[in-house]
Amino acid sequence: MNLLILEPPYSHLFKELVGALKPKTTFVHLFNLGYLVFLPKLRFSLITRELRKRNPSPESIKRVEGIRSLANSNIKSPTPSELKLMACYLEFLRNFIAKRQITHIICHNDLRWQHAVAREVAKELGVTIFFLEDGLLRPHTLTFDAQGVNAFSSVPQEPEFYQQGNFQISKGFRKIRQPWSKRIQRLLFFSAFLCLNKVGDILRLNVKLRNKYYSFTQYGKLFLAKLDLVSSPPMNVEISKKYIFVPLQVTKDTQTIIHSQFGGTQEVIDLLETAYSELPDDLRREYSLVFKKHPMEAHVNYRFRDDSLVSAGNTGQLLEGASLVVLVNSATIVEALIKKKKIISLGNSHYNIPGVLLKSTPAQICADIESKLKDPAPENESLRQSFLNFLIYHYQINGNIFYYDEETINRMKERLTLGPAR
Repeated sequence: MNLLILEPPYSHLFKELVGALKPKTTFVHLFNLGYLVFLPKLRFSLITRELRKRNPSPESIKRVEGIRSLANSNIKSPTPSELKLMACYLEFLRNFIAKRQITHIICHNDLRWQHAVAREVAKELGVTIFFLEDGLLRPHTLTFDAQGVNAFSSVPQEPEFYQQGNFQISKGFRKIRQPWSKRIQRLLFFSAFLCLNKVGDILRLNVKLRNKYYSFTQYGKLFLAKLDLVSSPPMNVEISKKYIFVPLQVTKDTQTIIHSQFGGTQEVIDLLETAYSELPDDLRREYSLVFKKHPMEAHVNYRFRDDSLVSAGNTGQLLEGASLVVLVNSATIVEALIKKKKIISLGNSHYNIPGVLLKSTPAQICADIESKLKDPAPENESLRQSFLNFLIYHYQINGNIFYYDEETINRMKERLTLGPAR
């Protein structure tokens, strides 16, 4: 095995995986100097230098123009200079794979622009590529898939697959504990990442086309919030009626700006408030519309109508009492399925299986909400359970990108050599 690592997670998971795999050679494409914190002692190519003098062909520019990524989404189109950079990397990667005889590529997330480009090149050259992401049952699982994440994943979409399969609950499944010592260690490593990122900016060693912009202030607030050292502004409300629950995404989440028709969370709010206002009077008297902001956006001032309720309550408890869950797409769907809730999704995802949930559209959403509220029939219980068992105990890998053990590494190693679980 000749292994190439693109941008990794903010942890040493890939370094540990390399130690277990023992590939013949391992290379790293370094787009941001900060990642040296998580990939020490591995041979790397500094991409900003590799691409500096390249001049891509018109064919390569045309090809990357059609690749959906964080650089080419519902809210952003790549500039000519960004298209040139992506095309340069496409050509460089193609040549690098051939020259170094790369057989496997691993990376974190499938919609960072370089990873989306790598997917195209890997498919063209017959190279195995795997995408890592936070799991569907958080924080106890992670995703490691050769096709992509969520809507791009290898999860079968045919109900027959789950009706005919015998997917057993794994006795070895375990809940992941996150000790304080590990949380502090994680914070220190990420602080070092931010420092090296800043050095890379100053020395112009980081690639200009960014998937994220990093600042100490932004991530300091986020980490303090996760460590429960700061509190969000109170938004708990009293819910006196039955309700429709809408868990919101981060406004620039890929599930919204890539895998749906929306340009951000405010568009989702506006659509669902309009749909709610168009419901029959008797349904609006019986049901409230309850939103919950994503924890990372507790301080974002979205616009809500006066008759909407915005809660900061526990998501699990809000799901428990909901009569219907409506969302674009989120791992929250797994928790909603576990709680046997009726679900309507507005985005493209691997959850959109007839009998598991209802996939709707902006034009159809009002009618679909009305139909689901009036329909007393439960969803297909056996299909729902089979789908959940497959996702949690077969498709997912126990562990997460920050807290993992030898079993997590071995499952990833096995997946790389044998392919996706079926």
